[in-house]
Amino acid sequence: MYSKNFYFLCGLPRAGNTLLGSLLNQNKNIQVTGWSILPLLMANIYKIKETKHFKNFPYHQGIDNFLINIFHIYYSNVNAQHIIDRAAWGSESTLGFIKNIMPKRKFIILYRPLIECLASIVKLFPNEPHSICENVMGKDGIVSNNLNSIKNLIKEKENYIIIHYNDLVKNTQATVDKLLDFLNIPKFGIDFNNIKQLSIQNTFYDDSHLSANFHTIRTDEIKQIKYDVEKYLPIELIDKYSKLDIKL
Repeated sequence: MYSKNFYFLCGLPRAGNTLLGSLLNQNKNIQVTGWSILPLLMANIYKIKETKHFKNFPYHQGIDNFLINIFHIYYSNVNAQHIIDRAAWGSESTLGFIKNIMPKRKFIILYRPLIECLASIVKLFPNEPHSICENVMGKDGIVSNNLNSIKNLIKEKENYIIIHYNDLVKNTQATVDKLLDFLNIPKFGIDFNNIKQLSIQNTFYDDSHLSANFHTIRTDEIKQIKYDVEKYLPIELIDKYSKLDIKL
């Protein structure tokens, strides 16, 4: 059994997270997860400290021990040395948990211009650009949460690498090599003829529980998809959300 190393993938939705995970998972010593529930688990465990039962006998170290070991417990059945967990780990509260657990930590920022990400989402709902953008960019929206996570990682000067979507799809092997160097993981050759859907321990995304198919990737080729964003986003939305983006 390996002594596991944990890293964190913080990418905007529709920026190539699933593709990157699928490629890295070709290496048996690496496992990239789907969207992780660990931040939610950690937050709910920590909330126990607010209950009257805990306050009645406030054994803080017990809960702290559980949180410190939560990654090893959660992934105890995964036989891989390097686990890359995908979530909005840079958010202020979640990053606080990680700082307490891991003195040395590395983050992968997978970046695609915000407007392109929004256009890619709206493409799935072409008749609802305003409501979709308000949903994903509102408070607790999946895109805004991930965007703020990335901004906070940069603000807090965490140890991160920026991977651009365009580089991932245009110069795939070189980009993956660069990422592996950052993580101090030996390089391997990607098998471009054996691209598979993302899975971990035979668990796959089931997008039937979502409003659209967000996570199915092409397995026949890696191809850059260029969007005419004005085809999907009205100019007022482009102006509004362009101002919220970060330039990486």
